[in-house]
Formats: sequence, structure tokens, C-alpha cells
Amino acid sequence: FPSHDSAIPALVDSSGNKFSADLYLDCSGFASILLEKKLGVEFTSVTDILPCDRAVALPTQYKDPEKECFPFTRSTAMPAGWRWTIPIFSRIGNGYVYSSKFISQEEAEAALREATGEYEAKANHLTMKCGIHNVVAHKNVLAVGLSAGFVEPLEATGITFTTKAVELLTVGLNKTNGIWNTPLRSEINRVYDTMFWEIVAFVWIHYRYSTKNDTPFWNSIHSQNEEDVPEKVMEYVKKF
Repeated sequence: FPSHDSAIPALVDSSGNKFSADLYLDCSGFASILLEKKLGVEFTSVTDILPCDRAVALPTQYKDPEKECFPFTRSTAMPAGWRWTIPIFSRIGNGYVYSSKFISQEEAEAALREATGEYEAKANHLTMKCGIHNVVAHKNVLAVGLSAGFVEPLEATGITFTTKAVELLTVGLNKTNGIWNTPLRSEINRVYDTMFWEIVAFVWIHYRYSTKNDTPFWNSIHSQNEEDVPEKVMEYVKKF
């Protein structure tokens, strides 16, 4: 692996085998091993305006499939965030997306169990790294998926970010005859950055203009001034 001021010359696996390429896709998730850890690209968090940074999930079984198996995801406000309800063929997926500043992991799990009436199924706890790297295409690395950036799942945009990165790469390489160059990287970074901050603004609007204001979590969001919100976010908010 290189120092932060040079490109990555090769990858070495656990057996010591070396793999060299002109371009590497960083699909290492929140760890962002190539882009952040090896190339030193800075990460900008958005938890100052979208404070949810944790989630707990657990399944429930159908009691009345005709009523419970609806063809959409239901989002329900909770004291320190929101809860998803996602019916699938064999069960119902449930999760509580919350801010660790306002509720503990144990309290969040207890609240989800009480809301769903499920006290036996194993809960899965997740830590979310919400934000974006200053660039997602840098030197000979393109970050794809969570290694590039992530917006909390109120609008479930993770798949969108991944497919858009692949589209930008394939379309770009077709235009440059397969050459990974500075203009292509710049275009990918421009489009990706625009898409990210537009989605951040859209999700922020969900919170900001909700009517729930009966807990410290919700009051903290409603008390934000425009000066507390990044200018690029407010630019998109005003367009919606």
C-alpha cells in the first residue's frame, strides 16, 4: 500500500499474492480501506443535521397477512428517530433508526420490541457512518457504495448510490476509450457530490417539517437555525 500522496500500486491478499491494476474499486463498506485509510481522503459527517447514527433490526412473523402484507415500506416516528416496517414474503422486517446521543442501544432495542410485540427474535445492532468523502474518485481508486458515502435510510438510497457510481464509471470509460483520467474523475466527483447533498437536503426536510416535537431528539431538529445547516443543503431545500 502507498503513502497518502501516491496512488495504490497493488493489493496483497492474505496469502501474499499481489494484484496490480490501473483502477481499484473500493467496496470495503464503512471502513473505506482504499479511499480513506490508504489514500487519506477526508470524510465529512452529516450527523450534525441528520443525527441518526445507529439502527436495531429484528423480524416478526405474520399474524394477519391480508392486513400486514402491504406493498410498501412504512416509516413511523419514534422518540429518538424513526421505525421501519417492511413486509416480505415470509416475515416482516422491523428496525429502529435512532441517534445514540438521545437513546442507548439497550433502550432502542427495548422500544422496538415494545412497538412490535416481539420479545424472542434476535436483534441486530448496526452502526451507521453517515456522510461523504470529499471525493469518491481519487488517483486510481473509485469508492462504490458505503465506502464512498451514506445517507441514513429514511429514503433508502444506498442502492441508488451504488448503481449510479457503476453507471458513471461505465459511461465515462466508454467516452474515454477505457482511460481513467482526471476529467473523468472530476465528472464522477461532481455528479456524486450533487446527488449526495440533494438527498441529504430531501431527508432533512422530512425531519424539519414533521409535526412531532414531544421529545428532546425532535426538539433538537426543530430548533436548528438555517445558519446551522450547510449552505449546499439549504440551496437544495429552497428548490424543493
